[in-house]
Amino acid sequence: MCWCRGSTWGTWGNRTWQNQYVGFVFQSFNLIPVLTAAENVELPLLLTRLSRSERRTQVGAALDLVGLGDRSHHRPDQLSGGQQQRVAIARALVTDPVLVVADEPTGNLDAKSATDVLEILRSLSQVSGRTVIMVTHDPKAAAYATRSLHLEKGEIVA
Repeated sequence: MCWCRGSTWGTWGNRTWQNQYVGFVFQSFNLIPVLTAAENVELPLLLTRLSRSERRTQVGAALDLVGLGDRSHHRPDQLSGGQQQRVAIARALVTDPVLVVADEPTGNLDAKSATDVLEILRSLSQVSGRTVIMVTHDPKAAAYATRSLHLEKGEIVA
């Protein structure tokens, strides 16, 4: 069972629960190339009952949060790798999740873009109070964590 914000919401496999409470950030961005940044960010909201204007408001706020409000009409091929990852973070945040799961969020980025993404993730935790779980092989990225666990062959070793 999953417990979140004072309520029990079934099991982890419940897609409605995942969409409402969990935001995912992928190493390879997973943006749809023919959609704009705003349309990519809006995708999780299409599974909600929000009106079009409510969705647009939330999309704008999420893109502003990651510093890309001025790039909302750009397609992924018109954005740098760091900007694409920030669009992916905005998509993960647009439903206002309490948990953000980031799988190697800096793996495909240059050092400057990686630092920008890590600062956003740190801010989500420290300022917004979200829980961020980040999987990484990069010791520099891991240094941003307030707590680290190490896995070896599927077992927690530290």
